[in-house]
Amino acid sequence: VVDAFIGGWMVTPTLQWSSAVPTGVGDGSNWATDWNLTTNADQVAPVSTGVYRNAPAITGTAGPNLFTNPSAAFNAFQFALPGESGTRNELRTPGPFAINMSLAKEFTIHENHKLQFRWESYNLTNTTVFSGASLSLGTASTFGKYTSSAAARQMEFALRYSF
Repeated sequence: VVDAFIGGWMVTPTLQWSSAVPTGVGDGSNWATDWNLTTNADQVAPVSTGVYRNAPAITGTAGPNLFTNPSAAFNAFQFALPGESGTRNELRTPGPFAINMSLAKEFTIHENHKLQFRWESYNLTNTTVFSGASLSLGTASTFGKYTSSAAARQMEFALRYSF
């Protein structure tokens, strides 16, 4: 009886962790190379990136930002000159991170009749992973602000009867 409730549980943890993702600053609505494609901005001073949850905004409210000082980071870039293509992939944004967990148990009811209980949790630790930073010289007021984040913790419960 004890083995029927305690034994036979299946635990399946998965870890998703990726290194930083390269990205660049857009040149806004300027076309330094031709009238079809916009270019990247030129980096003229060093900047460091990360996840700063209450960084001051250039204008408006503070919030999660790629830079500790968005105003200084904005000034570290300039519009590309005519004929230049700008600097590509000079910044790094945090990569995805998630711990997922699955817990399952199969109970034998009678001969070939079985009942399986399953609990699955995605983003088990409910870690916030920001993405989609606003990186364009054409939008100075939101420069570096994160525009989205990964999904919050989600859980699923299931019962499966097989015969």
